Amino acid sequence: MRVNQLPSLTRCKPLLGTYVEITAHTDGDHPLAYRDLTYCIEKAFSTIQDLHHRFNFYAENSELSHLNRLAHLGSLEISPQLKALLLIASEMYCHSEGLFNCGIGQCTLRLAKDQVRFGDLSDLQFLAHDHVYANRPLCLNLGGIAKGYAVDCAVDILLKEGVAAGCVNAGGDLRVFGHQAQKIHLRMPHQCHALIELGELQNGAVASSANYFFSPTSVRTLDQRIVHPEQQLPSNSPHSYSIIAPQCVHADALTKVLALSQQIVHPCFERYGAKPFIFYHDANDITNATLKKIRH
Repeated sequence: MRVNQLPSLTRCKPLLGTYVEITAHTDGDHPLAYRDLTYCIEKAFSTIQDLHHRFNFYAENSELSHLNRLAHLGSLEISPQLKALLLIASEMYCHSEGLFNCGIGQCTLRLAKDQVRFGDLSDLQFLAHDHVYANRPLCLNLGGIAKGYAVDCAVDILLKEGVAAGCVNAGGDLRVFGHQAQKIHLRMPHQCHALIELGELQNGAVASSANYFFSPTSVRTLDQRIVHPEQQLPSNSPHSYSIIAPQCVHADALTKVLALSQQIVHPCFERYGAKPFIFYHDANDITNATLKKIRH
């Protein structure tokens, strides 16, 4: 029996401020029935939902909001999930020399700069026994990196449950695993409803950042734009920035590094095994040669 004749299943749910689509395939060596694929997908969705509640910047009762309110007042215990993501974010902050910094949530909320002197990731201290402390008040908005992390966690669940191949797509943060390749399409920055094919991705992740849907009348407009952490001003770049990497959490974070540095050869990309792409507003092509098949 050929692989494409074996069961496969796709489900979609609204999560992480977007729509999350999960596809799972089985294979001839370890075939899973539809009911088993359904269980695996639902378990992955449950993991994403849990992370959505923990990392929600706009929910007052989320674990992230709890940390933002209290971490500067004393040692605070956090969950292993939040600690893992904060460690990744802090590492990327260091290796990008501050270009990636999710400690600018005050810009999203339009808070006056002199209202509170917020700190950033450099003010966060990791203590023993899953405790943290912040030297200054924090306003962390994990945003896209949390979305990428959730995608990776969902893929880990699917793999542990024996799913042979599939993909998890959270509003453009996409990771593919297993023997089947997935065609990758990017939005054209000057015509966001049109797509250009980048190639096929197998066992890797891709994420993109751009000001596709920026609207000056949107209440959460800055949350839809790339903000420079030092200047704390939104980028007005008309271009699209994409990263292909083994992990989705790194791919999403590195799109901000690419957009702000405008450097295809930034040392961060080599460190995380990433391939950067810039699609210019007035171009019909992507800066790096379009790859027919990309594997990690």
